Amino acid sequence: MLVPASSGKDLNRTNRRRDSCSRRGGTPVNPTTFGAPWGRSLLIGSSAQAVFLLAVGAAPVFFAALDPEPGPRKWLVACLGFAIPLVILVVAARYAVRGYTVTDDSIRVHRLGWSSSLPLDQLESATVSPYAMRRSRGELANGGLFSYTGGFHNAELGSYRAFVTDHARTVVLRFPDRADRDRVIVMSPDDPDAFVALLAAEPPRD
Repeated sequence: MLVPASSGKDLNRTNRRRDSCSRRGGTPVNPTTFGAPWGRSLLIGSSAQAVFLLAVGAAPVFFAALDPEPGPRKWLVACLGFAIPLVILVVAARYAVRGYTVTDDSIRVHRLGWSSSLPLDQLESATVSPYAMRRSRGELANGGLFSYTGGFHNAELGSYRAFVTDHARTVVLRFPDRADRDRVIVMSPDDPDAFVALLAAEPPRD
């Protein structure tokens, strides 16, 4: 059974059983989906950034429209100026975290129209840790436009990867045998305790 990180117990046996169950066709764990609600800081930050980007994009179009003879070059610049912020918004929305589905061997992170998968074969611990991302700096990350995703670093966790929408609901997953940033993953399901309890459940026996 999965145990908190502080216990220091070896979970290799549990991980092998999880792998064995999947390979031999044992009864799979029923997939369970958790929501990814927005916290207040994400709601405020995303709204402010979206308004700012739309204003930046609209400004060149507005000034081109005021010019009595803007010419094709000015309109081209205006259209490009509008398109760039719009592309940023669309890409951020496309990668926004919308929920998580826990299966017997992975966590699927749901995005807008697609999902990515996080294998659980080397999971050592899962702990509820509110505000685990505090004092983090981004490393190739989206720091709050529709979600907190990508690579981050802080003193407590070191380098980690985030799929977060609410700092108050964060769960920390540890994979010590993986490389660099993939050793620590942070998520924010709508029910952190149930999420961790599901990950801690023993895989079904044959």
